[in-house]
Amino acid sequence: MSDIIKKALEQGYLSFDGDSIIYHTKKLSKQNYTNPEEKVRAEVFARLIIEKEYPLSHIAIEVRVTRGSNKSNTRADIVVYKNAKHQKAFIAIELKKSSQKDLREAKEQALSYANFLKADYALATNGKEKIALYIKEDSNDLINDIPPYGGNAPIWKYLRNSENSDISKITTDELKTLLEKIHNYLWNGGKRNPAEAFSEFSKIIFTKIMDEKIAEYDPDYKLENYEFQKNRDEDKFALENRIKGLYQKYKEKDSNVFDNALILDADEIKFLVENLESISLSETDLDIKGKVFQKFFADFFKGTAGQYFTPLNIVRFMVECFDLRQNDLVLDPSCGSGGFLLQTLQYMQEKSKKLDGEYNQKRFWHSFAEKNLYGIEISGGISQTAKMNMIIHDDGHTNVITADGLDSFENFIKKNNKFQKNTFNFIFTNPPFGSSIPASKPYFEDFSFAKSEVHFIDKIIDKKSPKDLSGQKSEILFLERYFEFLKEGGIVACVLPDGILTNSSLQNVRDYLLERFYLLASFSLPQHTFSNYGAGVKSSILVLRKKDKKAIKAFLDKKEAIQNAITQKHKDEILSLRDELKALITPLQKELKALEKMQDKDLKTQEQIATLKEKIANHRETYRYKEELVRDKICTEVSEKLKQLESYEVFMAIIENIGFDATGKELCKYEESELHTIALSFREFYQKHWGKNG
Repeated sequence: MSDIIKKALEQGYLSFDGDSIIYHTKKLSKQNYTNPEEKVRAEVFARLIIEKEYPLSHIAIEVRVTRGSNKSNTRADIVVYKNAKHQKAFIAIELKKSSQKDLREAKEQALSYANFLKADYALATNGKEKIALYIKEDSNDLINDIPPYGGNAPIWKYLRNSENSDISKITTDELKTLLEKIHNYLWNGGKRNPAEAFSEFSKIIFTKIMDEKIAEYDPDYKLENYEFQKNRDEDKFALENRIKGLYQKYKEKDSNVFDNALILDADEIKFLVENLESISLSETDLDIKGKVFQKFFADFFKGTAGQYFTPLNIVRFMVECFDLRQNDLVLDPSCGSGGFLLQTLQYMQEKSKKLDGEYNQKRFWHSFAEKNLYGIEISGGISQTAKMNMIIHDDGHTNVITADGLDSFENFIKKNNKFQKNTFNFIFTNPPFGSSIPASKPYFEDFSFAKSEVHFIDKIIDKKSPKDLSGQKSEILFLERYFEFLKEGGIVACVLPDGILTNSSLQNVRDYLLERFYLLASFSLPQHTFSNYGAGVKSSILVLRKKDKKAIKAFLDKKEAIQNAITQKHKDEILSLRDELKALITPLQKELKALEKMQDKDLKTQEQIATLKEKIANHRETYRYKEELVRDKICTEVSEKLKQLESYEVFMAIIENIGFDATGKELCKYEESELHTIALSFREFYQKHWGKNG
């Protein structure tokens, strides 16, 4: 028996008769106390009188009501009236036994009783949990609790640090269901532009999270209640104005995310607030938020911006290959929705669990989020997504800038002075494939790949020089940009189309990489890796380690010396072949020229011209082939010599099981896929050959 019931017995509000309990109301009510629900009623009854201070004469037990179309008589468990004459009902109460956790049915019953009795409030409770409602003409508002005698119900339902009225974290399934509901509502059957819908939703989420955290950021903040909720007295228009004002206030405090107003209407804001007000996004587990929000973001942009999303398993694999340190600076120059940045943050959060105390753990990874994670994204909408993703995961968003990742460093520094050359320890990224960057871009000429390739043989023998290109593939320019961003000894792990690794026309790209980087690993991915996002390009992951200036110069000097020495050795062979060719075709060209000058060409003459052209073409092709054999000999000798310049092991793996199929359906958990096993193997390889910290 609880203390509150003992007090009610002592003060004569209750009494017992065997197994029965007697309520000393205006009309005595005798009930069976062995019923579990009755114990809850006794508890609620006692609290109404002793804690809420309602007069005993205002309370009735088992009040007859008729619910809806059901003409049979049912009874409200407790009704509190406004006066002793029981002329006007004030609160209708529906009770359930303490073991019953789901109060939804009880809520509907309480509402039905309240509507029939024209009561101002409804309460459903199992003695431990409760649902309180304020009854209005056009709506029923959730409130924190029923009012005390002579007072009003609390305006706010959700209170900060309240044992019974605080917002709470949410499970994976609950969050999935909630976001699906929101997505369908905002999408509105395709009537709303997905980018706009997502932008507006992002503003609401931003406002919600800032409201949850405002007490952490602002020491002068004193409000006990959360502001991101609907209060008892306001209609949808008052709610709209207040939430828009709240968003504006937080936007001004943090101008890194949004630069425009919230444009949702009153009904939309009411819908979002009512569905989000009870949950704590800040307290919900990070792995839950990571998986669910990533899927949510992808669904919004499916078919339009899917290229901005790298499958989570691939992202996790690339980050897991390394044992990151707290002082490592991490960058994604084409960060999309921020997948690589978030996975890096999650890795550091897991690492922080080895520290003692929650304070030290949070300081460890929170400092990393604020000072060590950096991203660049060209699309304003997607950049906003990345920033929101970071905010949802407890920050780091101020270091995500909206810019072209290939732009000049001068423009980067204007937005954030950390984006300088030779700065970052790690780059994890998936650059945009296939798009051609035109020479009209103001930064284009800053790249060495803005010039045409000139083979070293042509440079040495014919003194050829590179020419300006009219365009270049984005992924190739990004490779050069990675080199510029990294510190000496820095690591880039990037997804690249296999064409860069295999196409003969891109040998100069491979040469560039081997001159400036150590190739640590190549991971071949299955064809279907990006199929779910509308991309079928066969891809691999390259892991490269930037050489220091001394190593680059030494390699280039030796390479140039080898190329020059071997080319000079065979130069006379090539020149001799060219002389032979010239000797063969010169007289033929003179004869051809004379025939072509003839005014009247009969059939015989035309046949002679055709024959001469064919002979010249055949000679050219024969000697082109002969010269090509010499050039191949030179390249082979050079290649063999170059292999001797650097000797180190490269980690190679063909990955087939990545944990999901071409539709994105999960086949197994990440830990059960080849990705996890290979990541751990590579980490051991890396530590063995390059040292734990590179």
